[in-house]
Amino acid sequence: MLQQPAGERVCENGRLMSLTRFAGILLLALSVPAQTTTEAGVIQGSVVDAGGNPVKAARVYVLPYGPLATRARTATADETGAFGIDRLAFGTYDVFGNKEDEDYADTLWFSSTAGPSVTISAQQPTGTVVLRFGPKAGTITGTARDERTGKPVPVGFTMRRLSDSWVHEMSQPPNFRVLIPASEEFSLEASAEGYQKWESGSHPLRLEPGGQLHLDIKLRPQPDKARASRFLVPEGYRGLLRLDCDIGDQSAVPRDTGVNVFKFPDSGTLRTSSSCPEAGPQNVYYYYSQDGSTHAFSDNYWDGNGLIWGEYSGIRGNDVVEFGFFVGTEEEYTKATSR
Repeated sequence: MLQQPAGERVCENGRLMSLTRFAGILLLALSVPAQTTTEAGVIQGSVVDAGGNPVKAARVYVLPYGPLATRARTATADETGAFGIDRLAFGTYDVFGNKEDEDYADTLWFSSTAGPSVTISAQQPTGTVVLRFGPKAGTITGTARDERTGKPVPVGFTMRRLSDSWVHEMSQPPNFRVLIPASEEFSLEASAEGYQKWESGSHPLRLEPGGQLHLDIKLRPQPDKARASRFLVPEGYRGLLRLDCDIGDQSAVPRDTGVNVFKFPDSGTLRTSSSCPEAGPQNVYYYYSQDGSTHAFSDNYWDGNGLIWGEYSGIRGNDVVEFGFFVGTEEEYTKATSR
């Protein structure tokens, strides 16, 4: 039901719930009888804004009071704001929603009041609710980049409301869009592995409903040389490179001056028994030729010459078993990932 990224250490869709809110749901989960397995219930209703006007295409989801392992069920409101979620086990549910493209933040994380709840049973299998959105959030947009190279960097944001202990954490791509509760004073921090933490400064952030702020964040590299890796790429290669790690019957990669050296074949896929590397400014990238010569990749992203994009890690259970990145121009990367 509640999944993904850690005060708070429970999250839904990459956003984190406050400890107080989570403790409340946990207590309810322990005090309310478990749901039956009969999935014949329906929750229906409508989504409206603060003025009572329908909010079309809003995302609505329900969370049961039952075991935390039960997944959320979702629906999208129609043109009139109406929605319906069927095949629900009987029990009691909270109803939440959002429409972030219109600056309505998720009511689970941002609402100052409890959302609607409804109980469905064999005697009353259909429940009807009105989900009312509050004022629109403020919106912060921008790009996070390596201060030295200009390379776009995915970041984790920590938002703190200055009037109390409310803290909200989220992961964002380099070109980020963050919603903050309106008419409140906040501080904002941005962090990424291998970089010094960025802070919004001594002046609090405050946006009115629907207000917008643009921030270009420059992250200062603080590389950990102990975690550095060297990547060798066939001369002229363009496209995705993939590294499959911790495969017992494969060879370990060589080490040079204490650094793992990952040399990709022409196929673009390397399999090894070595552990996966980590993304970060500590890594270096080279092209290699058949005669054994190498030359470094351009890392000047400020001038549009950067060639390494979209580093990612693949996880199975609790283990990182895959690492990859794209080699090419930003235009080539955008085209390849938009298919």
